[in-house]
Amino acid sequence: MNILPGILLAGILAAFLVFLGNQVGTPEGFSYSISGCQEQVPAEIKAPAQAGINLQLNGSQLLLSQNLSYVCCANLKLEIEKSGEVIKLLEKNIGEICKCICVYQISAEIPWKGEKRIEIWGVEHADHPAKLLWQKEIVPESFCGRSTFGPCQSDADCRPGGCSGEICQSVQEEPVFSICEFRECYQVEGISCRCVEGKCQWSL
Repeated sequence: MNILPGILLAGILAAFLVFLGNQVGTPEGFSYSISGCQEQVPAEIKAPAQAGINLQLNGSQLLLSQNLSYVCCANLKLEIEKSGEVIKLLEKNIGEICKCICVYQISAEIPWKGEKRIEIWGVEHADHPAKLLWQKEIVPESFCGRSTFGPCQSDADCRPGGCSGEICQSVQEEPVFSICEFRECYQVEGISCRCVEGKCQWSL
């Protein structure tokens, strides 16, 4: 029996499943704009600035704005990689490298399908790999609970507190008391009190 066709078919199917689970490029609904050089900054700045990043969740779209300090002769492009519950925004320079530094204004609309975290990686150029510049947990704006950001090592170290269970706190902290006032925005489907990067906080 010739089993070669079956092996080839299995290999093609496996590659297709990997592609579906880890997509890179420009998915439907993803758009962005990058300004030219807005202002020059001191040349001693060696790495992209991490400040000036704002993220909003608007329905099924993530609205991102960023002020990026980078070389002024760059030709920047963005790509999206979705892997499981993480969205990665990949910033790439397909232009040149020079000594002057500029501030670029980046705006992006990213389709959101329930992913729990977004990361910005940049700036990749030739043999210079991208580095993690910024990351944030994604929480719907309709949720109004609060977090103490107490220490934790796992989700078991975090618990809801307050009179209405609206406060996410660490089991290592003293109980947090609050006014007994139930609000609909304390209960948003999918959000739980979790340990994220060593801190207790509400997260999808």
